[in-house]
Amino acid sequence: GPTFELLYNWDHRGLLQDREMVAGFQVELTRKTELEITRTEIFERFEGTGFRPHNTEVSLSTEWLRWLEVDASYVRGTDVNHDPAPGLEPFLGRAAEGDITVTLRPTPRLRIDETFLVSRFTLNGAAVFTERQLRSRLNYQFNRFLSLRAILDYEAVVPSVALSDEDDERKWSADVLLTYLLNPGTALHVG
Repeated sequence: GPTFELLYNWDHRGLLQDREMVAGFQVELTRKTELEITRTEIFERFEGTGFRPHNTEVSLSTEWLRWLEVDASYVRGTDVNHDPAPGLEPFLGRAAEGDITVTLRPTPRLRIDETFLVSRFTLNGAAVFTERQLRSRLNYQFNRFLSLRAILDYEAVVPSVALSDEDDERKWSADVLLTYLLNPGTALHVG
């Protein structure tokens, strides 16, 4: 069914700092399948200037099969560049973001999550920055007490030096965590 959220933030002088209005519609279907569409209208005061970004989001999640889960979303609208290039004021530009997560459960003890996210921010058709993230996550539950989690991440941020003060960044990172759960309040982690 329909949803509506409203948020206001004022400073101590009574000056409006942020306002967010979100209207949406969600449909829940069989086998944990959900479709949601939301529209967000925002007012944001940043460095003394009021901006009015907005976006529309479509998201879908499903567990149609017991061993396969898919979550995907796409957001399109406008956003504020909070980190413009030197000499530029913050500005409103076009923003788009898409992400998908696929979860595989080949056995009850093994869970594999693959996530891909891409976001793009433009001004009058020129790219301000593009960001891509890829995450592979593996969880294995040896028994009730012992589990292993491994995460491999890749992140790339490619900015336009003429429009953004973001750093050009491309990096890989890995995390491994072994957990022994003594009881629900006590655990030993090695990683």
